[in-house]
Amino acid sequence: MRPAFLIPGHRLSFLISGLLLVGLNLFALTPGSGHAQEVFIDLHSPSQLDRLQVIDVRSRKEFEESHLRDSLWLEVNTLDDPNPSFPGKLGSLDRLQLKLGSAGISAARPILIVGSTIAAFGEDGRLFWILHRFSSIPVQILNGGFKSLKHLPETMFQSSGPHGKAMPSSFIEDGNPISLKVPEELFSYDDFKLESKFRIFDVRSLPEYMGATPFGSSRGGHIPGAKWIPWNSFFDGSGKVLDTRKKEIVSKMGGIRPLVYCTAGYRSALVFAVLLEWGLEPINYDGSWYEYSQRSSPTH
Repeated sequence: MRPAFLIPGHRLSFLISGLLLVGLNLFALTPGSGHAQEVFIDLHSPSQLDRLQVIDVRSRKEFEESHLRDSLWLEVNTLDDPNPSFPGKLGSLDRLQLKLGSAGISAARPILIVGSTIAAFGEDGRLFWILHRFSSIPVQILNGGFKSLKHLPETMFQSSGPHGKAMPSSFIEDGNPISLKVPEELFSYDDFKLESKFRIFDVRSLPEYMGATPFGSSRGGHIPGAKWIPWNSFFDGSGKVLDTRKKEIVSKMGGIRPLVYCTAGYRSALVFAVLLEWGLEPINYDGSWYEYSQRSSPTH
């Protein structure tokens, strides 16, 4: 402004009713495996929402004006550490679990995240990355965000108003609270010594890459050796994944595991989700430029 913790070789599959939705398929990835996962889905029929928890991560104002019926609202930045060593740092597992649970999120149903994609700052990607990294709950992102739902009947939506109840509690009562765990692999600033094992991509804007600090970083610049691919270039004008760029962008990875970063790990988390769908095994650097600029000198 993490992927489901999977056991290698196993596949989780949840069949979701609907005319064009085949299912939620999660694959364990290993470097070079080439296995892809359907992360972004298009909503063609109301029946696709059967058995799904819909989590809306847009602003409170947007949610109150209109949202899918029975969806939950979550302010993603409340999952950050309230007393961080650098801005945007993810909170502890206990805090994450508490915040997700208090929002009504359960482990009983697959999750569909509704956001604003490139019209915001990657909040939908950030929540996907967290749930995918720290839980075993099947999770996907609505391709194109809330604006892609204009074709659905009006009866599918509701508004809560400025004093309405923005977070329905129906999912809290199913007796299956969310449970998080630390994954085997966590990436931090100290892991940059393994630079030969991944290729770094800066997905911020060009001015940021060149040294601008619009979000108050300790200093400007970029991680040495990082290539610039702006985060919004992975999407078309409506905020849907631009699959026509898949071959070009994947080729830039050169067969090496990609590490993506932005300023606080939000925009890069959305890129992480795209690369995961394209069959890669990306790393989203949670600390991103906020941490790196604070811990490194201008030449490192």
